[in-house]
Amino acid sequence: GVRRVLMLALWAVFVLIAHPSQAQQQLLVLGVIQALNGPAAPYGVSARNGLELAAAEINAKGGLLGGRLLYLAVEDSAGVPSRAFEAAKRLIERNRVPLIIGPTLSTEMLTVGPIANEYRLPVISSSATAVWITDIGPYVFSTALPASDVIPVQMRTAEKRFGIETAALMYGTDDAFTNSEADVFRREMESLGVRILATETFRN
Repeated sequence: GVRRVLMLALWAVFVLIAHPSQAQQQLLVLGVIQALNGPAAPYGVSARNGLELAAAEINAKGGLLGGRLLYLAVEDSAGVPSRAFEAAKRLIERNRVPLIIGPTLSTEMLTVGPIANEYRLPVISSSATAVWITDIGPYVFSTALPASDVIPVQMRTAEKRFGIETAALMYGTDDAFTNSEADVFRREMESLGVRILATETFRN
């Protein structure tokens, strides 16, 4: 939403001010890594569209830092961690961006986060919700509500409304996000006294 876009823009301003060599250029180039293809594309495409809209609005009002226009260097990760890592390397080493917005998925942040920490470059995801996202390092951020905040509310609401006493847990074991969510679901069901009758796992 508008608040998230404004937060990202403020972060961009903060970081660019800390990089005077970048601020002296005509364009303020920000890195973007999103899943524009593959199963996660609905999330990545909407995020890219929102960022492009925000950049267009900022540029239409004269840009930032004395009239410098925003330019988004967009990379498509397709939701694949290895592609997200290579995209981050290109943006940092070739484009020399001071900030990366993305990636789309929590599991991608496992590869992007470490390189961001290595270069001391902020990386901000608007959709990564695994509970451990910000534990990756001091330069890793997310504006999305973590699963640890969302799932307890969902479970308490469902238990209150439907009187749930038993449940089955099913999740993919080859994805960092689903593993993280499963742990939160399990803890919350136990705290509510909901018995887990079966656990089924699968690989995507």
